[in-house]
Amino acid sequence: VGAANRIVRENKPVKVQSAERATLSAFRLRKTPKVEGTARIIDVQAFGMTPCGGTHCTHTSEVGVILTGAVEKVKGALARIEFFCGERATRRFYEIQNSAREASRLASTSVEELPAAVERLKGQLGEKEGRLKDLTEKMLGDICEKLVQRLNGSGTGITSVDLSSELEGTDELRHVASCVSGKTQRSFAFHRVQDNACFMNLNLAVEDKKASGIVGELRSTFGVKGGGRGGFYSVTFDRERLAGVLEFVKGKLDNE
Repeated sequence: VGAANRIVRENKPVKVQSAERATLSAFRLRKTPKVEGTARIIDVQAFGMTPCGGTHCTHTSEVGVILTGAVEKVKGALARIEFFCGERATRRFYEIQNSAREASRLASTSVEELPAAVERLKGQLGEKEGRLKDLTEKMLGDICEKLVQRLNGSGTGITSVDLSSELEGTDELRHVASCVSGKTQRSFAFHRVQDNACFMNLNLAVEDKKASGIVGELRSTFGVKGGGRGGFYSVTFDRERLAGVLEFVKGKLDNE
């Protein structure tokens, strides 16, 4: 872009010439055009010649300042370069400048030191994310142990636990349910309500065929979606059907 702006500043004249295909070899073209008949040649004095049928200025200074933007790799060594020129380049420059000033204000640093500040904040964020992950895993482990103790101290049948306020997201729900499932032979239904949906992990301590049949009936009767195997299932359904789903599963297990 520096070379392009230099050519703009030098205010080189731009001439338009016409040539028949048979005479194109006499021009210093970067690429021979694939046209029949007369070709239009754009000649930027002491810089280069290019075949082009588009609109061009009469002097390079009319282009104004050139500012590059995003660079996108196309294929092999080819790349697509975004650029702005003239008034558009000026507007783009001020947009970038304003963004840099606001970012530097938020980072409590100068515009010149902004890249270093961002790199420093990125490192700090990575450390905090790692610590948060460790704390989350410990918290989920504690919840798992408490639930195992609760289930082992309960009677027969299925134990239902609402974990909406203790867990965030279906990944945490499934993690805890899977952990508990591996440490107890009890049936349980851990669920989490979010908006109008109920997410549930079912552990059915019955033979696989029986468990699969219960979940199949839940699908046809309550519109439950999801699945699983080995007595462990992840399902979702409308929150208004929660009581009905729990009552249905309880009835099926009580008949065992």
